[in-house]
Amino acid sequence: MNPNKVHRIKYFMEFFSRIPDKLWCTRVYQTCDNPRRHCAAGHLGNRADTPYAEAVLELNALIRSVVDISSQTEKDIAITTINDGTPLYRLKYGGTPKERMLNVLKECLEKETNHESEQNTPAQTLP
Repeated sequence: MNPNKVHRIKYFMEFFSRIPDKLWCTRVYQTCDNPRRHCAAGHLGNRADTPYAEAVLELNALIRSVVDISSQTEKDIAITTINDGTPLYRLKYGGTPKERMLNVLKECLEKETNHESEQNTPAQTLP
């Protein structure tokens, strides 16, 4: 287990859990009707006319560690795919962008903490 990685996953979970559902959107970084409504990347500071924020790249890497979106090439496509919720990801991770981001982060955390328990489990010896 990488303690820093676990800390960062928990940070993102805490960050996103504090954002009310009504301030999430899909398909755009920020809505015109309410400048406080953002997608996950937008909440992390990304805007359409700026380079990817460091936190966006970090979250993208975490998501890609548990979700196979290898056919896509855009750096933030993992975040966008989960946030916008294709039918598959709506079924697997939840109906709202916030639910999907929190559930994929829970999966990241489980993978990281399970990885530690697997490393700390003594190898079985055969008789």
